[in-house]
Amino acid sequence: MKTRATVSKFLKNLGVLSVISVMAMSCGKDNTSGKSGNNGNSGTGIFNYPGYGQTYGNMSLQQILTVVGQENPCRESGQQRIHSSFPLQNINVNQGASHVGVTPEGDIMVVYNFGQGPVIDLHICQRAAFTNVGQVQAQLASNPVIMADPLCPVGKIDSANITMQGAYGPLYGLFAPIHIPGTDRFSQLCNNGQYY
Repeated sequence: MKTRATVSKFLKNLGVLSVISVMAMSCGKDNTSGKSGNNGNSGTGIFNYPGYGQTYGNMSLQQILTVVGQENPCRESGQQRIHSSFPLQNINVNQGASHVGVTPEGDIMVVYNFGQGPVIDLHICQRAAFTNVGQVQAQLASNPVIMADPLCPVGKIDSANITMQGAYGPLYGLFAPIHIPGTDRFSQLCNNGQYY
């Protein structure tokens, strides 16, 4: 189908441009991601957001992330993800808001503000190419582009790029929304309508 081929070509070109932009940008010196690791799988603590009391529709953020994790399993390790978290600079996130994005490899990014300022949580899939098993050194290449998503209970990360230290050089994580109508990226959490 011509439309599918066009979308596929566009996404491939977008991926190449994103990798080039990641390589051209530097990261902040105060980035502390990857200093605390948490191996686990969804539903057993890695998506643990207790005590915030924020709900999205009739679901908590933990419940939403459990579904997103099941819909986007890690390519290499099933549900084995490494968690790291750090504050975000130079970005506005409304208090109580949460934004979620995923990579094709199953990595999950959450940007939220529960009253302490903007925070980014990375749930990075374990990879054989990591320098140390169970640990990841991840850095933002640029601030995430976040926005409300009228189709989903949480906001979307429209785009975000991270770099990770690999045994043979840098690895890249290119994040996009959990639900993109008209493509093969969809979530049962979201409506299948089109944007207007």
